[in-house]
Formats: sequence, structure tokens, C-alpha cells
Amino acid sequence: SSRWAWASTAWSLLPGRRAVRSASTASASAGLREASQDWDQEDWEAEALDRAQSWLASRSPADALAVLAERTARLPGSRLHAVEAQAHLLLGDPEGAAKAVEVGTASAIESEDRLAQIELAVQAIEVKGALRDGPGVVSAAEWAVTSCDLLGAAERAVDIMASAVRVLRAFDPRRAAHLGGQLAVRFTHLSRESMRAHPDIVKRVLHAAGDLTDTILHHAAAEAGDLTDADGGVFREDPFALARLLDGTSAAAGPALGALAGEVGVTSGNGYTELARLLVRSGRTGRAIAIGLDWAAEPTRARRMVLDTLVQPVSGPDGRSWS
Repeated sequence: SSRWAWASTAWSLLPGRRAVRSASTASASAGLREASQDWDQEDWEAEALDRAQSWLASRSPADALAVLAERTARLPGSRLHAVEAQAHLLLGDPEGAAKAVEVGTASAIESEDRLAQIELAVQAIEVKGALRDGPGVVSAAEWAVTSCDLLGAAERAVDIMASAVRVLRAFDPRRAAHLGGQLAVRFTHLSRESMRAHPDIVKRVLHAAGDLTDTILHHAAAEAGDLTDADGGVFREDPFALARLLDGTSAAAGPALGALAGEVGVTSGNGYTELARLLVRSGRTGRAIAIGLDWAAEPTRARRMVLDTLVQPVSGPDGRSWS
């Protein structure tokens, strides 16, 4: 069934492996290949996965495919299908990647490996995106999210939907906006504790879809707005950017801003530079952002300003920047 014809790169979701293959490791690989022939299939697949992932990390997809070609047999639910798909994608061969995903997905379904199915569907999003197949991206995302729901992985589901929205925005803005609305519903159901425990997911959602609807940015500001440290935060400690946001509010924001100014001991109505500095210093960045968005004279411009200047950068699960 075409429903299962999705791509996979589970290598980016599995525990970290060697970052880059050194020259000495490369020279020893021939010996490893020879010895691997005597191992049973499970041992060989674990070792082949390690070597292939190393080649992929080195941006050498042809070498990764050479590793996989040493044996044609695969265990049920094998992660090697995902590596093969990723290698084909890096070689600019989305059709080959789609075939690897189709085979891998059938194997994962047969073995009833729900986690493997999620990983395959997640990477199918990238393959369908490369093929400019908007419905395929949506179908892959829906299957992955359904599987996440069955496993009780709400944060993972949100992260996957953010990836799908980001892919769709490159070529199918209508479907991206529709899926972004569904993402907003799921995102706003994440608890404060959940968001604070997964700041990178929050940032990926903001960068993928924060300008599509008011609710995403507002929820992040309200529940994780005080997370501003460089290593684990969501928002930047930038009083100048915050002052510009507040300066773009309408006159109706006066009472809310006056109350906030009173909390930090300054008089409102004398400009926003000092107020913004004290708000950042006192951990009220999120509350100030929420007011700036709620009372923005130009809401679309305000959302874009927050995303460009006040949301911290983040990378995707594959290490590529989303910012």
C-alpha cells in the first residue's frame, strides 16, 4: 500500500555514535568488513549501523551504502533501512530513499515495532518533502503522531508535527498552514512542566510555526517565558529587542504595561528601554512578550519580530539549524 511508502533516517534519532571517521578508522574498516562475515546477523547489523552512521556523519553517503551492500538480509524492524534512506537522500536520490522506507516500514509493521514505525514515518517526511509530495508529508506526519499517541509520547508528536510544517512551508504553504493549526492545538495542550523539560522542542515549534497563529507564541511566552539562559532557555535576554516590541503596542496596552512597570518599580510612560531592562533582569521576559503580542498594533509584524530577535536559535534532530 502507498500508505507505507515513507522514508526513514533513524540514525539521527538513535543514541549518538562516532562523530567523524578518522583516517586510522577508515584504514581498519576493510578488516572489520572481513571479520563481520563470521558474525551472526544481529551482531553484523549493529556493527554495520555504527560504520554506516559514521560515514553519514562524515557526509560520505556512498561509503555508507557500500557498508550496507555487504549483506542483503535484514532483521525484522532493522534500522539499516533508515540509514539506507538517509544515504540516498544525501546523494540526491529521493526515489531510492522512498524505496528503502517502503521496505523498512513493511518490516517494522510486520514486527509490530511501533518505535521503528515512528522513526520511519519521521524520516518519510523528509523524503516526501524532497519529492514535493505535500499529501505524502501530511500522511507521514499523521501516522507518526498517531503512533506517538499510542505510546503516550505527546512531546515527540509535537516535535514531529513541527518538522512536517517546516518541510511543507518550502513548497506547500496551504497545507503548512492547515497542519500548523493542528500543531497549535497540540502545542497549547503541553503543560508548563513539559515545556520547561523540553526547551528545544518549544524552540523548534516556534521557528517552524510561530508566525502562523497567535496561540503558539503566546503559550510559549506564558509557560516558558522565564527560560532565558543560553543553554536551556527559549527566549533571549535582549532588553533592546523587548523594548522595540513594547513600543509597537497600541494605546490599549497602557493598563497592562503600567501594572508590569509597577511590579519592577518604574513609572510607565517614560519610554520602554529601562522598563524592558528591568523586566529581563527580573525574569518577566515572557510576560512582557505576551503583552506585546496581545496588544500589538501590527500583530503579524510583532510575531515576526519576536521570532527573529527574541527566540533563541535551535537545531533540528539531524543537527541542521532551524533558525
